Amino acid sequence: MTRDPVTLPEEAPVVKAAKPMRDKDVHQLPVVVDGRPVGVVALADLSLALDPAPA
Repeated sequence: MTRDPVTLPEEAPVVKAAKPMRDKDVHQLPVVVDGRPVGVVALADLSLALDPAPA
């Protein structure tokens, strides 16, 4: 387990996860509220946020 994981605050838009995911080469980011995990943003979430139309 990573000591100081990169996280995303709950109020951040999903697309804000792209840069830290790219910079840290991770496929998921924990979403936190008051330092507690409440969810996860994954690469698939970014894909849907950037291109929501079905193929």
